[in-house]
Amino acid sequence: MQRDQVPWLGDKRCQIYLYRNREAYRWQATGAPAWSSGFVNYPQRMVYSHLEVSAFPEQTLPHELAHIIFP
Repeated sequence: MQRDQVPWLGDKRCQIYLYRNREAYRWQATGAPAWSSGFVNYPQRMVYSHLEVSAFPEQTLPHELAHIIFP
């Protein structure tokens, strides 16, 4: 398969930013509400979260990536 046929291998890759805690995630990056554990900037293909999210790889990351894949 060619690199240009797989969006996540080329220029369509997303960037994932993990902040050290909820406060840094909310105030430095997103301004998200207190209940939020993840945030997506769809036009720039960026995912934001923080290290205090215990289920980040199993729940939060797939959920946020779905927002990018299925806008």
